[in-house]
Amino acid sequence: MDNKEGLMWFEYAENDFETAKILSIQVKPKLEIVCYHCQQCAEKIEYYHMQNAISDADQIKEFVFSKLIDFEQLQ
Repeated sequence: MDNKEGLMWFEYAENDFETAKILSIQVKPKLEIVCYHCQQCAEKIEYYHMQNAISDADQIKEFVFSKLIDFEQLQ
């Protein structure tokens, strides 16, 4: 995988996460849809990792934990 394709998957993951955040703050959030987008984000980050776009597991943890902190601030 070239770097461009790797970045594409990373951007898709970020889009899924942003969608989950937006949906979670609705008046009556559909939590199953929020969870779906979080799961999709995780899958795309894993795919990104498996294709060696991220070679260091610590980078993945750093990304995920930074996003979890963002998500907790919404609650």
